[in-house]
Amino acid sequence: MTTDPLAKQIAQAAAGEKDYTARAILTELAALAEEQARRITQTGGEIDGRAWNHEQW
Repeated sequence: MTTDPLAKQIAQAAAGEKDYTARAILTELAALAEEQARRITQTGGEIDGRAWNHEQW
């Protein structure tokens, strides 16, 4: 289950799609959107961690 709103919307569109090719593309697009959201969160945490690293001040 996705937590990213964009990925959720794309997954809903894929579920309602009858054409296999379009459904496959939308499914992969939803996976890409979810991965991008995960990377954005991870990068935000990395930036926060580096900002609080007293050894690099």
